[in-house]
Amino acid sequence: MLLDALAEDTPVEATELWEWNGGKADFRPAAMEHRDWLEGLPLTAQRGSYLFVHPGVRPGVPLEEQQADDLLWVRGSFLTRNHGLPYTVVHGHSFRSDYSVTRLPYRIGIDTGAFVSGKLTTLVL
Repeated sequence: MLLDALAEDTPVEATELWEWNGGKADFRPAAMEHRDWLEGLPLTAQRGSYLFVHPGVRPGVPLEEQQADDLLWVRGSFLTRNHGLPYTVVHGHSFRSDYSVTRLPYRIGIDTGAFVSGKLTTLVL
């Protein structure tokens, strides 16, 4: 959303959507200065047996075949069944109603709804 809001031909709606989802207008100049770096960031990171990805992965799909849209937005299918990859997936994007960390053998959900709960999560692996 931030990158969409930074695009030169951005409609006002893209910036409004970014701000509605927590984007701050006073961050925009710093983001513009580092736009190339932001655009180059990977959608996943692997460290040992852990795969870090914002929302999760599409279950049953090999990592190299995951679509960018899934690595940015997937929820339902990822949250309700094992993904089948040889990693423990560490993710955010979806928080529980009790704002606690989800720990399963195949995924760890660390989103604790900080914008609502005031509870920011760290995880030692």
